[in-house]
Amino acid sequence: MLNAGQCKQLESLFQQGAGEASQALSQWLAHPASVRLHRIQPRSLQAATETLGSDDQVIGMCIMQVARGLSGQWILAFEDRAGLLLADLLLGRPPQENGEGSWGDIEHSAAMETANILACSFLCALQKQLPARIGISEPPSEDAWLPSPPIFVRDYAPALMQFLLSHQAIESSQVLVAQTQMVIEDRQVQWHWLWIPDSAGLQVAIDLLRETS
Repeated sequence: MLNAGQCKQLESLFQQGAGEASQALSQWLAHPASVRLHRIQPRSLQAATETLGSDDQVIGMCIMQVARGLSGQWILAFEDRAGLLLADLLLGRPPQENGEGSWGDIEHSAAMETANILACSFLCALQKQLPARIGISEPPSEDAWLPSPPIFVRDYAPALMQFLLSHQAIESSQVLVAQTQMVIEDRQVQWHWLWIPDSAGLQVAIDLLRETS
């Protein structure tokens, strides 16, 4: 896993991806929005679970698989209030500030499409920065780093983390958590970006940092 110094380097690169994601999110929601990355931390499985919520808190996740480049699982995680806000904004409904809305097909679609837009804009921005000499032999293509269609899941935080990490624990006992603040019309929204790299994706990140140091 990356050490503290490498995480700081990765933060500076990810900041550029966050800028692209901010523009894409603003266009999609038709509201001023920004994605602000504070820091990236390698966390143990237990600590990563605690970051997302308490053991008795239900959260939602949109899970995407990236096969090349920074490969592994990319996840947008959110509490109900933050996730349901997406559908409210897209449909012009008054926000349910108390989080008492319900998840239906429209709400699922809003969350998954938002996750897809954020991931595509973020990863495409990072791909443009990737030096051709760091181990990706084929020329970059437009779809090289595009994620798979999101899968929506909703459950208690520990159950979801165990589900995500069931096949990753063999390679690593840690996950990279990007502490991210998203602001929509001056309203702070509690979403989290998680990257659970596979061995190939982690090596790409290490090589990228070596070239930019």
